[in-house]
Amino acid sequence: MSEDYTISSLDPGKQKDSFAMVKILVREKKIYVIGAKRWVGREYIQVEEEIAKMHLTNPADLYVVENNNVGTHVYEVLCYQKHLPVIAVWTSKNIKNPENHQNTMDKNDMVQWMLAMKQDHKIIFSKKTTTEIRELKRQLSIFAEKKSETGLVSYGAEGREHDDYVMALMFACFAARKRFFRPGSGRHFSASTKGIRQDHYAFDYPEIGVNQGMESLGRTAYIPGEGFRDF
Repeated sequence: MSEDYTISSLDPGKQKDSFAMVKILVREKKIYVIGAKRWVGREYIQVEEEIAKMHLTNPADLYVVENNNVGTHVYEVLCYQKHLPVIAVWTSKNIKNPENHQNTMDKNDMVQWMLAMKQDHKIIFSKKTTTEIRELKRQLSIFAEKKSETGLVSYGAEGREHDDYVMALMFACFAARKRFFRPGSGRHFSASTKGIRQDHYAFDYPEIGVNQGMESLGRTAYIPGEGFRDF
């Protein structure tokens, strides 16, 4: 792949989480995080109109909308009224036959894939940061694994914390992975042995988060390395 390709992903929310958008640039088998924005307590129709206006001046090649619940309205408006290049994505976990669920993201599998990409320095943040990008990094730094008594693993924010930016980034990476990365790319880690461990965070970004005055959730970062590389 030689040409740049941009993806804007949308995680609609209004109550617990905000309506979050993350924009990535895919270039030479690497993912560059180039923008983030969120809307708090806004009507969906207002956000949809703003996204359509943004597309006129700063378009993305593809828009990805999480469609499990309230995202249906956002997808239909952006697709059928605003005529944006948009796809809907559903979330699940531990999908047995992913080839039969082309537009369904296995959340657990994507955490593993993003962790492998992070370890290989293929998810890259710009040095020119913004408040929104810093919040994305903070959410990544405390995105936690949760293991049930029966051993089932899931991932997400804890308590009153938010993961809207993390999920938006995950949807963008899912679309990029399907389009530009061969199946099985990236070094996957066993959830029970390497990388992800019970009661630990899925991603470590040492420059921000609990080490910068944020509320500690009683966990310690465990993934070695420098975190997401800047460009």
